[in-house]
Amino acid sequence: MPRTCFSIEPGIYLPGEFGIRSELDVYISDREAVVYGLPIQTEIVPLL
Repeated sequence: MPRTCFSIEPGIYLPGEFGIRSELDVYISDREAVVYGLPIQTEIVPLL
């Protein structure tokens, strides 16, 4: 639907340990889809 937006929020959750989400926001204009939150995450890097 033109002139709408939504988010894509995949996540990983390990009960009792941790959880993390990655988010992309998408706006659909009359002619194109614009993605915010680039560059797209391609890996999970542990901070230990």
